[in-house]
Amino acid sequence: AAKETLQADEWGMIINLSHKAIVNDDMGAFDTLAVAAGEAAAYTVETAFFDMLAENSGNGPTMNDGNAFFHSSHNNIGAAAAPSVAQLSAMRAIMRKQKDPAAKRFIKVTPATFLGPVGMDDDVRVLVNAEYDPEDVALQKPNSVRGMVQNILGAPELEGDDYYIFGSNGSRRTAPFEIAFVNGQATPV
Repeated sequence: AAKETLQADEWGMIINLSHKAIVNDDMGAFDTLAVAAGEAAAYTVETAFFDMLAENSGNGPTMNDGNAFFHSSHNNIGAAAAPSVAQLSAMRAIMRKQKDPAAKRFIKVTPATFLGPVGMDDDVRVLVNAEYDPEDVALQKPNSVRGMVQNILGAPELEGDDYYIFGSNGSRRTAPFEIAFVNGQATPV
């Protein structure tokens, strides 16, 4: 069975103020500095996720088996093609055929979230909400990927043509990535 490990990273910032500086802060500049530092800390987690996703030319981090997270040996990468009814349908089939780490049973992953560059999200929103296949000129063929994903996210951190579809089967075991916090402390201290 595949087993990956979590490793904690530390980020920090110290605001060193003297008593005199605090007393003389008539404009409240240090108050806004602390708020800005808290916002930056929250954004650091998001940035770390996108940096990890960008590893190995956008195929994610290297796993214990020596391959990138998204790799043909993991049966979790589709053909490079723009989102279309046929492409999304093929990706759904790949996801539904995923097996547990021991490769003994299907875990029935269902597409749930689309993550792509800003702009592509609008195209996908139209694609998965259309009643009929947008590529069918006569608009008589039902759209087989209608409602396929519920969460459609456009991320300014992503560029180009790469996009990701993450799934769910109502179980935590299908979470592709986890963000964990030491002792559950998710906010800066």
